[in-house]
Amino acid sequence: MKKKFDENNLTIKQAAKVLGFHHDTLQYWEEKKLIPLPRRNPENNYRVYNATELKEIAVARGAYEVDIDNAILQLKINSQ
Repeated sequence: MKKKFDENNLTIKQAAKVLGFHHDTLQYWEEKKLIPLPRRNPENNYRVYNATELKEIAVARGAYEVDIDNAILQLKINSQ
């Protein structure tokens, strides 16, 4: 069964796809404290992100050209 898309709780892989980086890059930045620590899903302790958090990461890492809202919409369309 396919998991329902939740734009307020994107996985690290989904977040990386939106930002245009590899998920290992996000983990590295997190370890080096270059980006804010992500929230965690209480059910499985996975990292989760929303659009606001992704925008903060984009600004912190200088990825100003990323259209977060449009990228999330595309991810949502492609997940259906």
